[in-house]
Amino acid sequence: MNGKQLLTGLSNINQKFIEESEMEPAVRKTGTGTRFVLRKHILIAAIIALMVFFMGCAVVYVLSMNGINIGQQQTFQDVFEYDPESGQAVAYLGQETVTEEVLTLAGMKGSPNYKAAQEWFAFKQEYDPDHSILHKLQNDGLVPEFPAEYQSYHLYSQEMKDKLDEILEKYDLNLIGRTIPFKTEELVCKALGLEDIVVPGKEAVIKLDYAGYQECGNLNMDFTIIIPGDEDCGEQATRCHIYYMRKDAFTEDVISLREIETWKEWTYTTASGTDVLIFRSPTDWRGYIFCDMPNYTVTLRYEFIDEQYSNDAAGNMVIEKEVMTDQEIERLADAIDFSIEPKLSEGWENQMDPTANSGKTIDGYTIELKSVQSDGNKALITLGITAPEDVNLLEHDGYPISLKHSNRWGFFEPVTEGSGNVSGGYAVEEDGDGKSNTQNVVLAFSAGPEQIRNGEYPFASGHVWNIYWQDIYACYLDEKTNEPAEYLLVEGTWSFDVVFEDITVEELELITTPIASETACGWDMKGNDVYQDTLITSFILRPMSASIICDLEHAAPDFLTVGDGCVYVVMKDGSSIALHGDNASAGIQNLQAESTIDLDQVACVRLPDGTELPVPQA
Repeated sequence: MNGKQLLTGLSNINQKFIEESEMEPAVRKTGTGTRFVLRKHILIAAIIALMVFFMGCAVVYVLSMNGINIGQQQTFQDVFEYDPESGQAVAYLGQETVTEEVLTLAGMKGSPNYKAAQEWFAFKQEYDPDHSILHKLQNDGLVPEFPAEYQSYHLYSQEMKDKLDEILEKYDLNLIGRTIPFKTEELVCKALGLEDIVVPGKEAVIKLDYAGYQECGNLNMDFTIIIPGDEDCGEQATRCHIYYMRKDAFTEDVISLREIETWKEWTYTTASGTDVLIFRSPTDWRGYIFCDMPNYTVTLRYEFIDEQYSNDAAGNMVIEKEVMTDQEIERLADAIDFSIEPKLSEGWENQMDPTANSGKTIDGYTIELKSVQSDGNKALITLGITAPEDVNLLEHDGYPISLKHSNRWGFFEPVTEGSGNVSGGYAVEEDGDGKSNTQNVVLAFSAGPEQIRNGEYPFASGHVWNIYWQDIYACYLDEKTNEPAEYLLVEGTWSFDVVFEDITVEELELITTPIASETACGWDMKGNDVYQDTLITSFILRPMSASIICDLEHAAPDFLTVGDGCVYVVMKDGSSIALHGDNASAGIQNLQAESTIDLDQVACVRLPDGTELPVPQA
């Protein structure tokens, strides 16, 4: 191979020098005599420099855990004493400091995404390590609000936003943007033109639990994948999360790994020809498959260790673990299509499913709005479900059934601006008409912690919320397999607004001086609850609900693990109404009443530990 062939292959040197490399050394006349110009020597030096450069690039972009490692962080872990025979923890010894390796999911070492992730991680490590800045801003009510496209970065100060903007400009990257609000996971896939993320031709089946699409083009999904068995492996079902991340947008997502020396990693070429990095640890329930594609990075997290919990004859907790083999992990990698580049299809806004209003019938099935109740904080919405006369909505093969819709992640959202986020769920009950083809579905929702603290009422008069119900499923516990089972009753979508009108907001504050009450704070080595006294600063009673507010704003107090697990409203006539548990977070436990409370007739409230809160005298 001569100089011209080498240079042509590299194609990064001016054509003039390539042509000149074929000539004999030139003779140049100078004022002091004659000298030779050794072009080939210069050429060889250039070739060597370029080869070293490209070899250096190859080393930098090796597909490995080290190639996505952006640093270390210090954290704490609990330390236990273990029984050498059973392997069960028998004593808690305290905490110790451990070092975690931090890996970015945004890109390989040397790429703009990697450099941005490394710089952002280093900034956050130094900026507010003890969260003192955050707590001061929160206490002073000075946490700034930033545009919606910044929400994914969890910013809480102007300094953080300024640094993020600097990084974006420095590495020419875009913001992730907001998550586009689709009503169901199925609609996300429909707007992207995706059936699923399985490699075409594979028989694997995905049961989708969540799908979110961000404005920059990122897609993340939670799902269970079922891969049929073959002559080497049986059928496997694995819980997964996948994240497709565009390389022209900055994604700050990282993973933190302890005891990095225990992690096994290897590269694998999937059946469809894609190179992936697989890594997992024998002591961590998570495993990862990372893929570096031209326009995206793709990370698949899978459950490497599946833990099943039960109690032995003595009442001790027993943990059974099932670990995926390397071959099963590679079969999982073979089934996933890492080449997908999620993009909204043209006219996706108009691809929403046609919807029916309340009371309309689809293929013999009708959903109608029956009643709306609210005390401003709590809402109960009763829907009536009617099926064709030959359909039994009460049982299936002798087993009782319940009804659900296809969207498992919420189907009740505000129309009125400022209503905020709420929490809740639904229950199915018989409607009392004696017919097997009709049932009621009762939706129960309550205000979030911030709304409660701020005295906001998302279900007061003037607020409007939308119900979006897609498809009707029947589900039941199959006692033969002891596994949940479900089947589709009808495909169709109902969408209608719930208008809250003539809602009178009434409430009683029962705390005049903070009072301590017993609450669960954790578990002992045998899984038994451990209790402590928690200071209650407010107890608000309403006709349909109540809120216990304590001084632990960053905890989830559980007052209902004491006694029989109920709070009782004792009426003046001696009768009582039970308050059952709802969500607990941010120092607030919501309760819901099993029947409507006449606040004028309340004598006191009895907490699970026996503490009584009398109604303050006017």
